[in-house]
Amino acid sequence: MAFTCRTDEHHEQILKRICEKQRITKQKALLHIVERFEEVCEARDRNARRVADLEAELSRLKKAVALKIEADKKLFNCLQKTGE
Repeated sequence: MAFTCRTDEHHEQILKRICEKQRITKQKALLHIVERFEEVCEARDRNARRVADLEAELSRLKKAVALKIEADKKLFNCLQKTGE
């Protein structure tokens, strides 16, 4: 099957970088991208899940730190009052 691909300048530059990096023709670059589409989508989804997990963990850690700071302040205030 043959088709014509008319790219704009932005896409042309991306395709050119792929061709130079992989040392392949534009046709082979496009076929390579098509062949790897599912693999790339799976990796993207896996990375998105990992980012979401890390963001949730970061949120839990921030809450724990805030609670620790608040507990330290309360303890300091108690110690100040008992020392008076």
